[in-house]
Amino acid sequence: MQTLTFTQKLLRQRGFLSSLIPLFAIFFGMGSSQKAMAQGFNYDDVTINSAPTGTPVTANSYDGTLNNGGTNDYFDPTVIPGGIKRDLGNSASFNGATGVLTLTAANINAFTSSAKPITAARLRYRVYVTDATILPVYQVLSLVQTSSANNTDPVTFVAPAGTNIDLLRQPQVLGGGNYTVDLLFQFETSTITRAGTQVVTYSDPSSGTGIGYRAYFQVLAPAVTPPGGTTTWISTSSTDWTLASNWSNGVPTPLADATLPAKTTGSNNTVTPVLDLTTPNLYEVRTLNMLGVTNATRALLRIGNTTGGPSGGATLNVYGDLNVYGAGILAASNGSPGVANPVDNSTIILAGGNQAIRGVLNITDLKIAGTGIKYIINTVNSDNTLVFAPGVGAIMQTAFESTDANGQSTFLLNTTQTSSLQLNGAIVSESGPASSETNTAYVQGITIAQRSQPTAGQQETYGNIGLDITSNNPISSLMTITRTVGQPLNSPTFPGRTPNPIKRQYGVSGDVNNSPNVSTIVFHYLNSTDELNGNLDETDLAIFKATNNGPPYTFIGGTPNPGLHTITKSGVGAINTITLGSKSNPLPVRLTAFDAKRIGNDALVTWQTATEENSKGYEVQVSTNGTEYRTLASVPSASPNTMQVTNYSYVDKAANKTGKRYYRLHQLDLDGKEAFFAPVGVIFDGIASASNFVAYPNPINNGNEFHVALQSAATGTAKLLVTDMTGRTLQQQNVVLTGGLTDASVAGMGDLKAGMYLVKITLPSGEVKNLKVVKQ
Repeated sequence: MQTLTFTQKLLRQRGFLSSLIPLFAIFFGMGSSQKAMAQGFNYDDVTINSAPTGTPVTANSYDGTLNNGGTNDYFDPTVIPGGIKRDLGNSASFNGATGVLTLTAANINAFTSSAKPITAARLRYRVYVTDATILPVYQVLSLVQTSSANNTDPVTFVAPAGTNIDLLRQPQVLGGGNYTVDLLFQFETSTITRAGTQVVTYSDPSSGTGIGYRAYFQVLAPAVTPPGGTTTWISTSSTDWTLASNWSNGVPTPLADATLPAKTTGSNNTVTPVLDLTTPNLYEVRTLNMLGVTNATRALLRIGNTTGGPSGGATLNVYGDLNVYGAGILAASNGSPGVANPVDNSTIILAGGNQAIRGVLNITDLKIAGTGIKYIINTVNSDNTLVFAPGVGAIMQTAFESTDANGQSTFLLNTTQTSSLQLNGAIVSESGPASSETNTAYVQGITIAQRSQPTAGQQETYGNIGLDITSNNPISSLMTITRTVGQPLNSPTFPGRTPNPIKRQYGVSGDVNNSPNVSTIVFHYLNSTDELNGNLDETDLAIFKATNNGPPYTFIGGTPNPGLHTITKSGVGAINTITLGSKSNPLPVRLTAFDAKRIGNDALVTWQTATEENSKGYEVQVSTNGTEYRTLASVPSASPNTMQVTNYSYVDKAANKTGKRYYRLHQLDLDGKEAFFAPVGVIFDGIASASNFVAYPNPINNGNEFHVALQSAATGTAKLLVTDMTGRTLQQQNVVLTGGLTDASVAGMGDLKAGMYLVKITLPSGEVKNLKVVKQ
């Protein structure tokens, strides 16, 4: 076998990886591969250009000999004088050199001794790992006939002008291994027409292998990946990340990318790399791409000892993006809970500038270092600790990713919970206070923490997420806290008013929201200008509660501590969703319910407010066509400024109401500003029942009470009963009827959990009326 030595400059990577320009030594040998004969075959040859490092490109023509009935038709090794092996090693002299191994020409000549003329020929080629059991498909180079058009002997076909097939840069050449090149000539044997389309069938000049060449070359990877380059894990036996031969282009560095390929079938599958040393800076990479999205195909990486035996952690420093599409990082956790420990725990340090984490990252300890923003595109599960390195200004943010016209990724804040930080551990610090979030280093977007609530009277911090809860009763269920930072809770706007909450909110789910639990909560926040939504006065902040992650809001209050940036409130029932707003310029949420119902021959118009600011009162208006309205009555505000839930009602007793009537509300301020609320239709067709009743507001969306309006000609005492859907009695009281419309309030609803409840009225005559109310 004759060998040449080349330097490979460019290795093709798969998928989204960019190319790189490394320095490799490549050993290429053309072996004596005997070719099968066909009657009438004359000669064939191929031309391969090659260039070892530091030498000019040389065109080498490999020829077959004339078929004269003997066995001499095979590759002629004498084309390379003396069979020189140029092994130039791997040295600095390779800088800037180019490895060349290209197919530039192919010729085949044959006599047409058969009745069927030969009118087409082609060359097939493929490159693959020498020991591969699954071979790639051949690529095809169609040859051009250069002999006379009447196909007189001999018939000659050649490669098209400008042919330049780069054999070193085929998709299967990832570097760092032994490779085989197959070249195979074929003639046309039949041409038929099917459905108007000409179909050409090719076969080898003789059955079996045909006229072919086989060559071999070897790629030797450098010790480390050149700066700006990429490397691919190719080991089928060793798991050592630090071994150069396990990589196509050397061991990755902070200036080079690495790919762990997806698992495929075949005996040449790669093994899983293992990081099993604890030196913090030993394992480093710029962007790490872990391919495969299913459990069977995902690439795996073990950080630390994850398979039993002695405990041991390891640290991977990532300076670019981290793409874990199949959640393939396997982590070890052997240290103390809630304590960052690179010796015993698996640790990833995000140490670069702006970085993206795509897919699902499961890691024991995650450290935020470097600068910029660390974008979470899907999910990060930090099982033990999330550490912000002291003195850095890095932010972790849940984000949407999109691509601009130039193919560059852009990121927007994502608060939809499709991206989230799952904080199964705690936010800690290498130095300083337990919670290491600062105005310049924090998690923005969605952070979720789940805990089992401790016994009554014990405070749960939920991994330093920023909301502390102490319940007066033991809670057996799992508690979930969802924190959103960077986006304020929305509320309706009115002329001249702007919502004024901070850009932080907590959503609480679990039995802590259910009666009879009463909690003390500590609301933590950052005093940055952004989070305070324009530098709100910390001494003026108070807690507001929202039942449905938005308006209406209930004023909760609380005691501010500007020095600690907290607000503490005791005696809180259902927590639901809470945020902070200014007491002097509160969240301008006012109307939370508006409805109109038929009660006998009358219409009951009801509305509820959560807060009122500078309010003069309301006008109840009616229309018979939905376009032209007139005022029925004016109802003054219970208080011009209040943060308490207030219920209002008005009864339209106009006689002879028929058809459909539309009711709307006209709200007036003391300064003359106004707002209208959408109309509600009531139908007055048919005969009204002798007695009827409604509950308002329904659904019950705020406050501690709802009302029951009962229209009945009866007098005396009625019994009112509220139960849950299992029949358990929650409230019961007497209602005195006066022979008309009676309005009764039902208290004690504030601590009930969301769901459906039954209201039962038993009239003095024994007649029973039932309806359902919904608590949101």
